Amino acid sequence: MAVAPETAAPVAPESQPVGRKPRHRTRNLAIVVVVVAIAVALLCLFTIPVPHSFSLSFVSSPSSLGNATLNPPKGSIVPGSYTTIGYHGAGLPLAIADVNKHPVYLGIQSAGSFNFTSENPPYTFEGNGGSVSVNGTISYPIL
Repeated sequence: MAVAPETAAPVAPESQPVGRKPRHRTRNLAIVVVVVAIAVALLCLFTIPVPHSFSLSFVSSPSSLGNATLNPPKGSIVPGSYTTIGYHGAGLPLAIADVNKHPVYLGIQSAGSFNFTSENPPYTFEGNGGSVSVNGTISYPIL
């Protein structure tokens, strides 16, 4: 007579209690979060413009123009303002021209503001405005 083989009762695997996630899932999620955070930070550094202040000053006389040079990175945004003390009333108080001598701003008053995108740096600020003071920002991504 043949004897039926005995079947062993299933053995429960040694595992964490029901309802708890295995540690490797938590670790993988943490790695994904860190990688995404680094990617977002790098994307911000490459795309969000950061303002950097600048200040220029020069003196002109009725017989000669004063000038100063600014060399912002190509593609940067350059807003600013200027004031003059002792404007002589002849010529322009302030003119801004690129490297090819193309004007990007012509100021006709003794004080004013300007805004341009840097395409052909460096830029020459010149004028017959007596003592000219220029302040502004250059905005460009960090990287």
